[in-house]
Amino acid sequence: MGKIKSTLDLVMERTKDMNMTDQDRERLQVEQNGQKARMWVQRYIDRRMDVDELRDNLEHHKRIFPGIWGMALKEFAALIDPGKDNAAVVYALEKVFDADAQSIRGLLQSCQTELKTQMSRYCDEMISTLNMEGFSGSSLVPNLARNPLWREYAGQARRDLQDRVRSVIDN
Repeated sequence: MGKIKSTLDLVMERTKDMNMTDQDRERLQVEQNGQKARMWVQRYIDRRMDVDELRDNLEHHKRIFPGIWGMALKEFAALIDPGKDNAAVVYALEKVFDADAQSIRGLLQSCQTELKTQMSRYCDEMISTLNMEGFSGSSLVPNLARNPLWREYAGQARRDLQDRVRSVIDN
């Protein structure tokens, strides 16, 4: 009677002639370190890690993989959202990456002001469109969340803000 092979035996048998290239190893290392950076940023945002522990982890791994610093910075910049509370993100950017928090807050305020201005313009346009379609009255409230033009504009404003925050940090 034949031997029953475990899953590990089957995997080892099928991969015995396979070799990982240096390029594959490097790509795997970049991917794993990107996952670590995302994990640490998320732990910080979830308040399961404080800013000092985050900085220590990044500094320790920076010696092993210098690119992790930039990966974490990119993750934090991606969290900047003019419609949300950004205090924890700005604090981390200031304390860990030595970013100018005042400049970042200024960029956020400017973006929020611009979005409010444009929001009223988009609302007025939606009301005008609804009036032309025969809908009117004081209870008519436009739903910007369903307006694809507004969503595109707000998304572009958010991406522009993130790019400006990255440039402030880089300088």
